[in-house]
Amino acid sequence: MIKKLSIAGGSTLLLSVCVWVGFVISSDFDAASVSEILAVTDVSECAKRVLQEANRDARLIKRRDLSKVSEMCGPIDRQSLAFAN
Repeated sequence: MIKKLSIAGGSTLLLSVCVWVGFVISSDFDAASVSEILAVTDVSECAKRVLQEANRDARLIKRRDLSKVSEMCGPIDRQSLAFAN
């Protein structure tokens, strides 16, 4: 009896964790808000150009896109400092 209860409890806990992880992952694919886009573009000129191009092409900008653009543009922005006079 106790073994069945512990198996049921463990299964319930595992299912709850899986549902929570799925919810967290799925929020990355939600559309980015204006304030989230502004936060990224204020910091990086490269990110601003990339996201403006996406906007011109009428593509939906997702939260996941913002993190990818930030990762991609970090080194590019640092290199551009070499050419700033």
